[in-house]
Amino acid sequence: MKLLFLNNFLMHDVTYEPAYHKWFAKLFSPLIFSAVKTKISYLYDIEINGEKFSREKFYNLSGIKNPLNSYYLCDIENIKQESWEYLFKYIDNDTFVFGFELSLEIREVLDKKGINFVNFWVHSFKLFDDVPFMINTNNKEIFLKLQNYKIPKIKFEFYANYWKQRLVENSIISENSSLDDSIEENSLLFVGQTFEDVSIKKGDKYLNILDFKEKLEEFSKKYNKIYYLPHPYVLNIQEVDEYIESKEYLEKLENIPTYYLLASDKIKKVVGISSSVLYEAQFFNKEIEYLYQPLFDIDGEFGLNSFTSILNNYFNPKFWADILSGFFEIKSEVLDEVLFNETQNKVRDIKNLYWGYQKLDNIKKLQDENARLNRELHALIEQTQEQIKNNRKKYEEIFSYILQKDMIFKRYKRYKFLSLISFGSKKKYYEEKKAIYEKYIEKINYFAKIKL
Repeated sequence: MKLLFLNNFLMHDVTYEPAYHKWFAKLFSPLIFSAVKTKISYLYDIEINGEKFSREKFYNLSGIKNPLNSYYLCDIENIKQESWEYLFKYIDNDTFVFGFELSLEIREVLDKKGINFVNFWVHSFKLFDDVPFMINTNNKEIFLKLQNYKIPKIKFEFYANYWKQRLVENSIISENSSLDDSIEENSLLFVGQTFEDVSIKKGDKYLNILDFKEKLEEFSKKYNKIYYLPHPYVLNIQEVDEYIESKEYLEKLENIPTYYLLASDKIKKVVGISSSVLYEAQFFNKEIEYLYQPLFDIDGEFGLNSFTSILNNYFNPKFWADILSGFFEIKSEVLDEVLFNETQNKVRDIKNLYWGYQKLDNIKKLQDENARLNRELHALIEQTQEQIKNNRKKYEEIFSYILQKDMIFKRYKRYKFLSLISFGSKKKYYEEKKAIYEKYIEKINYFAKIKL
């Protein structure tokens, strides 16, 4: 049996590096190899009769030409049998899939084909010392094993409470703080998302706040103010901005960290289309409501969309030996130690997976401030270099006069003396020369006052 790493190839091509996530497989490869007698293979590297898998060919077999390299909206009903047969030449029943962010459609196809998988996803809760993952599987035995590693609910509650108390004690959301004063009592927060988030895909479109106008009107009768917090990547959408400005009960917030708002007691309810922030909000004792649907069933009963919350145990070789023991030969000696037991941003730093947490982490804030200052310094250096380049002739003239200063003063004194003792045409000649060197001296005196 082969262990195959797979990404969401229906939506993203291998050339779209941000969503291929090969880094993830490479991160865990040494741990898996130390526990299991196998190695990780990759879909796009497998050759069948000298031919590698082609996403373009997969779609062409269904009559779909030129699919987008990223965030391609694929209606699974339009994928013909020929495409699936082509795919399963490369992913046969002697394959165990190690997936990262596999869509529900891919999971359903694999399950129907009888191919077992474990599928990792960055967890919706971002407030631990490092980014946790959640894992789902179509194998009931593996699912039951994963329950032994599940994060207890109290840990989510404790971390959310810790961050709230820290923000309060640092006077960020305490009574009479500038932020707290700007938020109205009994308010509702609508959390925005990117306009190409897989979780807001409905049919052949992506949902946004404009699809829920009637619901917001209904909320306005219960809450004093509805705050709309756009995703940092989509701050200014004209149609959305015009709608918000047209409603007195709506107000758009910008440059306010999400967690500051979750920690405020004035925010009573948090809503969104499918944002993972809602999952976090419940641990800040907020009422939550998904206007569409959550993307995952986190820590629910066994099912194709059920994900188990796990923190750091996947950095233990014994973990991999445990969940893969029914499919691969396990090595005789397997280390039983969580190698990243007390992680601090180790995974976050690999791909800068900070999101709103960057506004809480002091080290990250210092790094961001340092990066900002460096950008400003480099911009200033470039500006100065450009100014020097544009004024090159001026500076060359300055340096020329400075280098010849002694010679100019000597000649000036000489011509001045000769003009005093000469007569006729010679006197006139020496006076003209003296006048020229007087102008040179004026320039030298002027240049001496300029800050180079």
